[in-house]
Amino acid sequence: MHTPAARTLDYLWKKFAIKSEGDLSRKTGLTQATIHRIRTGESANPSTRSLQKLANFFKVNIEDFIVGNLPEVEQITVKEANEHYKTNHLISQINKKLNQCSENQLKQVLQFVDLIETPPKP
Repeated sequence: MHTPAARTLDYLWKKFAIKSEGDLSRKTGLTQATIHRIRTGESANPSTRSLQKLANFFKVNIEDFIVGNLPEVEQITVKEANEHYKTNHLISQINKKLNQCSENQLKQVLQFVDLIETPPKP
């Protein structure tokens, strides 16, 4: 574990009690192999895309993740990370459903969303 990204991932892994590489893979959309290579430092230069997915999940700035700026990382709470994961999971579920809709159904969804966004008139 020689890279700053590996040290950051190890720190966050412990802080958020990640159970396994498979667990983190499901939560981030990265492969277990990618997570393993970043975590062990085997991948000295992980892709920005992979690091961004990890940073997004843990709700940290990607620059802090890459350089191992742990004092900034320590400010993130488990509750914030869990809320972020739940939101991303809901968005993913919504996207899957929307991709199955016809154009007419999508128009109806948009009308519904417009109704929700419109504040009530006093």
